[in-house]
Amino acid sequence: MPNVHFPRCGTEDFKNGSWVLSPASLSILQCCKQGSGTCLGLPVLENLRDQHMFQGMKHVMFVDCCNACCYNFKDAYRWRPSNCRLDTWNAQHFCHALGKRRLLFIGDSTMLQLATIAMNALNALNGSCVDQIYFGHSGTLVARALGRHNTGVHWTKHVDALKPDIVLMNAGAHIWGEAAFRQVLDEVASDLHRPAHIW
Repeated sequence: MPNVHFPRCGTEDFKNGSWVLSPASLSILQCCKQGSGTCLGLPVLENLRDQHMFQGMKHVMFVDCCNACCYNFKDAYRWRPSNCRLDTWNAQHFCHALGKRRLLFIGDSTMLQLATIAMNALNALNGSCVDQIYFGHSGTLVARALGRHNTGVHWTKHVDALKPDIVLMNAGAHIWGEAAFRQVLDEVASDLHRPAHIW
């Protein structure tokens, strides 16, 4: 692509584009050897999934780095919008924007992966706010079997326990059928309007 200076992407501008190979110089997040019992030189904490909530580099990074990726992970691709530019992610800028606030991811294994990526990237790139990032396990958000493998607790339990400033939630794979999914959306919306859960 010619060296054209595009404006910064707006709310919708980034949707049109393509995946391109990243420069070879981009970071590799160090992981551990399978079965080594350590991650980044620290012991793997095998029982953490039963506790439903994990924090920063103390927890999630070790669990998912050592039990899931288990290879040095290179971020090999970047999304390149067609007519605008995305700023390069920067751990220090992220932490500056977060300030002293706590960010809580709540959801299933898909959200766990997103939380783990954020924690690993902050740790690897010297982000000082890694321990302000949390993950709360809640397979369907409402703690009911609506498909298969419902695990975790009701999403409000995580919010009540942590009192976060920012919450990101997901649900999907463990909820079968449109009616069940609409039920979850309605219940979560109702929970959000209860005074105890307005933050």
